[in-house]
Amino acid sequence: MRRSKNYSTKKIYHGFQSYVRVINDKSLFKKGTNFKVGRYHSLRLNEPFKTKDFEITMRCIKSNIAMSFENNKDKIYGFQFHPESFLTVNGNLLIKKILST
Repeated sequence: MRRSKNYSTKKIYHGFQSYVRVINDKSLFKKGTNFKVGRYHSLRLNEPFKTKDFEITMRCIKSNIAMSFENNKDKIYGFQFHPESFLTVNGNLLIKKILST
């Protein structure tokens, strides 16, 4: 039986706010923008992350963990936080921007 790798963070982030920064100019969001997001998990991406269609677009300012991934060609967006949470500042704006693509 093959064992799966553990991609959990060392710290628990359930119900926790983190600051993220947009790091990629291919993002739907302005590069260099910082905002607070609500996290309800303690998972992380196994890096280095290499794929031709997805770009890491946001990272946690404190831990540098990847927090969002975008594939603008196929219009697929993924977050390691909850944009619908009251803990995410401007979460409604994030959702509206994605739905308008």
